[in-house]
Amino acid sequence: MTEVFIKYNPYTVTTVFEINGEEMDKNSEFYLKQDNVRLQEWIEPMGQQWEGFYKELYDYLNSSEPIRIIFKGTIMDFEDLKDAYNKDKENIKFKSVDFEYIENQNKNNKLEVLKDKFQELENGPIDDLRDPKIRESFEKALSSEFEVVVMAPMSSGKSTLINAILGTDLLPAYNEATTATITRIKDIDGSDGFTVSCAFSDGQQFVDNEPATTQLIDELNKTADKEKNIDCINIQGDIPNIPSDKVNIVFVDTPGGNNSQDRKHKEVMKRAINDENKGMILFVFNYTQLGTDDCDAILSMAASAIRNSTTGKQARDRFIFVCNKMDAQDPEKEPYENALESVKKHLKEKGIEEPNLFLTCADLCKLIRMERSGEEMSESDEDRLDGYLRPFNRKTRRLFQYASIPETKKAEYEQIIEEIAETGEKRSHEVAEINSGIPALEDAIKLYIEKYAEAIKIKTLHDAFMKRVEELDMKAKSEQKWASSTQEYENMRKELEEKKIAFEEDKNRQIFKKKIDAIEADYSKVYEVVDEMTQRLTDITAQYDLKEELEYEDAKEQYDSLAKEVMELGKKTQDKLELAFDEGVYKECKAIFEKYQQYIKEIDRKGLLNIGDYNFKKTEEFSTLNKFESQVGHIINTDNTYSENESYIHEREEHYKVKKSGIFSAIKRFFGFSGGWLEKTKKKTMVEIKSLIKDAIANTILAIQENVDEEVKCAKTRERRLKDDARAKLDNIDDMVRNEYEKIQETTKNQEELKAKVEKNKKDMEWLRQFIDEMATLLEV
Repeated sequence: MTEVFIKYNPYTVTTVFEINGEEMDKNSEFYLKQDNVRLQEWIEPMGQQWEGFYKELYDYLNSSEPIRIIFKGTIMDFEDLKDAYNKDKENIKFKSVDFEYIENQNKNNKLEVLKDKFQELENGPIDDLRDPKIRESFEKALSSEFEVVVMAPMSSGKSTLINAILGTDLLPAYNEATTATITRIKDIDGSDGFTVSCAFSDGQQFVDNEPATTQLIDELNKTADKEKNIDCINIQGDIPNIPSDKVNIVFVDTPGGNNSQDRKHKEVMKRAINDENKGMILFVFNYTQLGTDDCDAILSMAASAIRNSTTGKQARDRFIFVCNKMDAQDPEKEPYENALESVKKHLKEKGIEEPNLFLTCADLCKLIRMERSGEEMSESDEDRLDGYLRPFNRKTRRLFQYASIPETKKAEYEQIIEEIAETGEKRSHEVAEINSGIPALEDAIKLYIEKYAEAIKIKTLHDAFMKRVEELDMKAKSEQKWASSTQEYENMRKELEEKKIAFEEDKNRQIFKKKIDAIEADYSKVYEVVDEMTQRLTDITAQYDLKEELEYEDAKEQYDSLAKEVMELGKKTQDKLELAFDEGVYKECKAIFEKYQQYIKEIDRKGLLNIGDYNFKKTEEFSTLNKFESQVGHIINTDNTYSENESYIHEREEHYKVKKSGIFSAIKRFFGFSGGWLEKTKKKTMVEIKSLIKDAIANTILAIQENVDEEVKCAKTRERRLKDDARAKLDNIDDMVRNEYEKIQETTKNQEELKAKVEKNKKDMEWLRQFIDEMATLLEV
């Protein structure tokens, strides 16, 4: 049996792969996954270069014989490694796969460890490590926030769900749009109550650290809705069941899609969905909202972000889908299993597979927590709570059983419920709270924070100063080796000269520049969306039985009805166009970024990024590769309000008769003689409605096509800039390599001077190596 040893440290993002006690080939793809690639990325396929851990391992071993995987790391990462095997078990070619877990014995608070070690670094003997830039990077990482962004269509119970998590009735919650602007709620452990601050868009403080009440927050939202001059409401206080001792947690309440009047709100949602390192997304909806435009618009954005992500399983884990108001579903008429499958089916149709799905009754949980804290409750609150307690003590209402949380956690809840059931209690508040599904949702948030957010923060803090530490150590070790003997020194100088020549003769940079030039964004989907809207506009028009002309009021009514349909279609099309643009540009960015990385990989494999053990990739200058970003502007405007266009309006005289009074007039009318009628004329304002609508639709189609053509033109301008940037980055890499060669050449031009330098720095380097060893031990898994 082949023994595969894996040691993965999520805090330094390093992986050790060994086969039967020996390191894997440095020319293999596994070697490239050892540094700065998270386990959740390499267990799954990553583009054309990586087909997933088990498939790549099979190809590397070229054998289907049984294997034994020994894993050292966190239990959560071990579970992900096993899950990846179980999900694709049928396609994995090994005869059998056994797993062994080596438990992580290092349980220290790594955040506190890093704070202490950074202070030690600043008090240490090495001046280069007291750089203000290092402290700035460390403090920025320390104060960084982890956002849980809550999104929902109107009337989904979003505000109630947030209130349930807060443990108090704080955010206004009515059966209408109540969130008019973004609300940020920062968790401050141990604080007494909640406070609110708010400023106008121009920066002038409006409310400053006042006690937060539902009435005050409601007033701020109404002001924001009416005046459009408040960008954000800031609340802070202790969120009881979500600890912030290691990560600064902020819940972000966003206006719903049908209340997002300010485009900035939509951009916030869009950035949150696409920024996979920033935080989590909680998408709240109720069972009846599946398939609505607002619901599907957000789901489409989420599906696109997951599909285009480079972080593998983490991209799915960060999205939590909450089906709220499950108290409205009768499990006897429609079992929760059926509702769950129905939701999963719809999500799958939208491109979201293996969703983290939760069924909840947020109102119940909120009321229980309000009562527990002694908060004042209305009669309506008390009546609702009373009505919830008995049904949600029943086994049929255990919503946590359908949650995407570990089975061990579900077993813990079952144990609590069974112990309470043994007392004979039929209206237990604790059982109802568990069955509401909200505690399970909080568990999922805490699990993600522990698994990803905390690890990412520790990694960022670590890199803030350890990149410089490790670079100094690498440089010192190399210089010590080169100064140790004439042979080592001469070998290094020879290697340096040979690689300088080889680097200048290397043709790869020109090849990769041409490859970058050949990449083009695909806008075919954009034009498909335009064609689809054009056809829909034609179809909508055909639904109306258009007369050549109508009286003004009738024409206005028909025109407004048509315009309303066009506006709804325009909204849907806007979302589709933005997704089509984003995906087209994203794929281009990804292709360019991959070419950039391939270039680095090629020159690294040729050995041109190191001199001996001095590896240029470990220098601070080389430490980060910038992401390529794109922004898609507002594409179309479908503001088709009825306006009085004189070219379609005219006055028309209508002649008509009225009866003359009197007996003789009546006789004349009876026998058909003239004189029994009175001739009259009246004027009507008529609208050539058929021509008006026909022209309006034609102009709308033309305007959309022109706007999209202009947007594509702008996007192609961005393409050119992106390619210029990528070519410049290739040049920057080349300049960096040349600069490193020159620095090594200058530093080592005289072996005796090099020896003297090494001797002078000996004490400092001993201190530095001890510091590095201590850091490695403290962050060990």
